[in-house]
Amino acid sequence: MSLYKRFHDRFGTAGVVLGVIALILALGGSAIAAKGGLTGKQEKEVKAIAKKFAGKPGAAGANGTNGTNGEKGAKGDTGAPGAPGSNGTDGTSAEATPFTGSKGPIGGVTCTAGGLEVKSGAATTLVCNGKNGTNGTTGFTETLPSEESLYGHWAGYGSEASMSAISFGIPLSTAPTGVVVGASGNAGEGCPGTAAAPAASPGKLCIYVTESIGGIEIEQVDTMGAVVKLIGAPAFGVGTWAVTAPPAP
Repeated sequence: MSLYKRFHDRFGTAGVVLGVIALILALGGSAIAAKGGLTGKQEKEVKAIAKKFAGKPGAAGANGTNGTNGEKGAKGDTGAPGAPGSNGTDGTSAEATPFTGSKGPIGGVTCTAGGLEVKSGAATTLVCNGKNGTNGTTGFTETLPSEESLYGHWAGYGSEASMSAISFGIPLSTAPTGVVVGASGNAGEGCPGTAAAPAASPGKLCIYVTESIGGIEIEQVDTMGAVVKLIGAPAFGVGTWAVTAPPAP
């Protein structure tokens, strides 16, 4: 029996029309409502038949290719100028106030001999005076300190025996023992130096001869100096000397 015959026997001519309409809706997937000469009941039957015979959704199609980038848009209009900013507040000048005595801690600083309290804006600190140093002593000394040394040159000339004086810049507490170190470099006892670098052991006066004609002797030694005697005709001598104060008693 044909599909048409079955529809006609069950629904009659009108039912066949409804079935055809429902079939068209189901096959086409249209959302068109069956209106016009249909009753409300017939409209519901058409929708039910369309739903029954509607096909299942097909598989998703492949993604389409990306479209080309659009053209760069035109530059926008310049924005309006912003409103002027407000004026800043005036700064505060630094102030320095002197003070005496002790003060602090302020800003991590403590002063004990006066100074300045400095205020700058919100910060405050102290600038301290230096502490008074202790009174020192003068460089004057009445006698050469123990085992300290003095140095100098001597020279003398005469047609016959002559004298040359050696004067100590600072007197010694006791008279040293004088020693002559000849031009040949023979070292005397307690005289470890040379004419170029004179030296004397404590309690010694060392007279170094650089050059001479005739003999050299020590005529006199005391706490303030010595007298060198040049023997010969003529008599001549030059050299250096060193004296070192004796050890402390």
